[in-house]
Amino acid sequence: MKARTFILCALVGGALVAAASWGCSSGGAIEVVGSPPAATSPAAQPKQSPADFATEYVGQAIRGQADRTWETLAQEQRAIISRETFIRCAQQRTLAVPDSVRVTDTYNTTTDIPGTAITGVASTAVTVELSWGSQRQALTIHLVAEDGAWRWSLDADAIRAERAGDCPP
Repeated sequence: MKARTFILCALVGGALVAAASWGCSSGGAIEVVGSPPAATSPAAQPKQSPADFATEYVGQAIRGQADRTWETLAQEQRAIISRETFIRCAQQRTLAVPDSVRVTDTYNTTTDIPGTAITGVASTAVTVELSWGSQRQALTIHLVAEDGAWRWSLDADAIRAERAGDCPP
């Protein structure tokens, strides 16, 4: 397996999510399974489905596009963590490129945005499964709608580390 740079960030509830910069070999596949939950208010929800956003997000991470994944970070967290720090930290991690990535579930819930005063915000959780041969890792990404687009968030440990100028463990 070919190793590339990435960063895994623990999100709310301890689930892991790829946050930035995997390189991609041509063998990786991305698949969407199922359909997203119904939006509570069509005007308040992004036009892109949560599953499509998660697929795009993970694809950007696989291609090593840390700058693009930073752009989709929750606005309040982008105000805390510089683009440069985020990209530098992403480039310090390595992982074997997964053989496949697929969205297996979406559901409506609430979440907090660590490092901010935002708590109990409406969220759509997207479960993503990464596979390396017979090994599988299920990850849940909590997405929030901001300005008609989906955003994701770093966990509290990542915020603390990056505020201190360090990278998350």
